[in-house]
Amino acid sequence: IWEYDPASNQVRWDERCRALFGLAADNQMSYEQAFAHVHPDDVARVDQAAQEAMNPQSNGVFDQTYRTIGVDDGKLRWVRFQGRVDFTPTGTVQRFAGIAQEVTQQVQDQQVAAESWAQLRRLIEATPVAMGLHVGPELRVELANDTQLSYWGKDRSALGKPFREVLPELDGQGFFELFEQAYATGQPYQGQAAPAHLSLNGKFGTYYFDYSFNPIRNEQGQVYAVLNTAINVTEQVLARQQIEESERFAHTLFEHSPVAKAVFVGPDMIIRTANKNMLSMWGKESSVIGSPFIEALPELVSTPQVDRLRQVLMTGENFYQAEEKFELLRYGQPYTGYYEYTYEALRAASGTIYGVICVASEVTQQVLARQQVE
Repeated sequence: IWEYDPASNQVRWDERCRALFGLAADNQMSYEQAFAHVHPDDVARVDQAAQEAMNPQSNGVFDQTYRTIGVDDGKLRWVRFQGRVDFTPTGTVQRFAGIAQEVTQQVQDQQVAAESWAQLRRLIEATPVAMGLHVGPELRVELANDTQLSYWGKDRSALGKPFREVLPELDGQGFFELFEQAYATGQPYQGQAAPAHLSLNGKFGTYYFDYSFNPIRNEQGQVYAVLNTAINVTEQVLARQQIEESERFAHTLFEHSPVAKAVFVGPDMIIRTANKNMLSMWGKESSVIGSPFIEALPELVSTPQVDRLRQVLMTGENFYQAEEKFELLRYGQPYTGYYEYTYEALRAASGTIYGVICVASEVTQQVLARQQVE
């Protein structure tokens, strides 16, 4: 407990309050002497607050947290002094008294928290990835870097607002529900190449994002915020879609080609794909796809076919053969036929040979007809 007597200009305090100023003895000193042991950086603020409290035009309340430097022990302490001024009917200070407590640990904890918060802010602002911190069940936008704001098509006026209010155009797209679920359950969520219909850089359209919702917990283990990160992968998704579309188109052409086609990869000539015409020519079911050439057509083990395929794979030089005779086992039955075929190397975008395509047609009837004429 402390008390200031403006008539005598003396500050009196009890033993506990005296300890906050590091005094070994004496329970009073002058107003000026007391301020001599307040940290220099805090003197003006605390003195101004005391003078304002003693102004009869004020509410007379004094509440200040500041540093003291121990008179006898030289120790720096954070203290909180709270008090109230009682005025006489004429507006003179009658009594100015209150209580005091040491809050060093609380202030230090607040300073650590403030520094952690500042580090988080610097991290969010500096990272090239879109990032924002959303606080409370309304997921108010506490922090958001420039990249995040650009994705939203918003400026810094979005800060402090609930996420639903910032991006109402996302309603019905599932993002709000997933965001709120992460906050409510404490379980993180990650989305890959998720489509979002919004206005980006002033242009409304469909964009794709890799994103995450990561709950943040306080010291008590309770979720108080969610960290949101996002990467715009629209270009990659559109490029992949174009490639997939091209592949589907190529596959359609491959499957519906009027000639027999098959693709082999690797030194064992694994059958990657074969269209219906090729399977029919071999007399095999589609189950042979994925098998090595020799396993799929064991009747050709004594022929030079695998060596020819491997030669094309190694050298990149195409191979053509006209009217070659084959003894096949078609659907379990022996069959002799004549075939015209080509082995052509397949190259990746880098130029590396990764496989061989075979294009073949049966010419048995033509060969037999010619043999009869001859």
